Amino acid sequence: MTFKGENHFVIVGWTAKSKNTIKELFAAEPKTEIVLIDELEKTPYEHERFLYIQGSPTDEETLKRARIEKAKAVLLFAPDGITNPDLADGKTLLTASSIERYDEGTESNIYTIAEILNERHVGNFNHVKVDEFILSHQSVSNLMAKSAQTKGTSHLFTQLLSRRDGDAGSDLWEVELKPEWKTYGEAYEALKNKGAQLIADRDDLNILKKWHDSIPKEARLFVICDKKTYQRI
Repeated sequence: MTFKGENHFVIVGWTAKSKNTIKELFAAEPKTEIVLIDELEKTPYEHERFLYIQGSPTDEETLKRARIEKAKAVLLFAPDGITNPDLADGKTLLTASSIERYDEGTESNIYTIAEILNERHVGNFNHVKVDEFILSHQSVSNLMAKSAQTKGTSHLFTQLLSRRDGDAGSDLWEVELKPEWKTYGEAYEALKNKGAQLIADRDDLNILKKWHDSIPKEARLFVICDKKTYQRI
């Protein structure tokens, strides 16, 4: 099978985590299309907007069939069957390296997100230009510690990470910059009046400390609100 569309998500590796990610992506956007790359004998998932491509993610022909150069993002998951974190991350790193090599021939700047088991390997993934990292074990450990220190914290993160409340639940969204927003304060007030809470510019959460600062052209503003509010914005 070969995928013919674009603006899809490519999932590399069928695991319990990637299965849940696929469900979340479909819940987030009804028109989402997803391509899974793995070496299973048959498709592990059935959906009208889901395509399974059998093959190695290190093989250029497999990546071409998934049309990763036209994807919104490529998500690399740590394999379930490898218990040694070094070996598991090594396999993910090899896939990331193959995607980087493929990307050089397309000049598409493929956006990749990788699950990493050992934080010490982050430098290696930076070397192959992975855009984002999810530190699998550390994320759970940090959330457990934070919940122990400040009871109820986990409920806040669960609310943002889950769509169990449907369109009425709060979620994290990126909003388009408006020409009339000259400072962060102006953006904050305008969004607040529409029912959205401005919380960050990229990974900077100190919006209130930058109230009078001008918003740079490269800014990416993130808000928390429900889906209907976001659609109005």
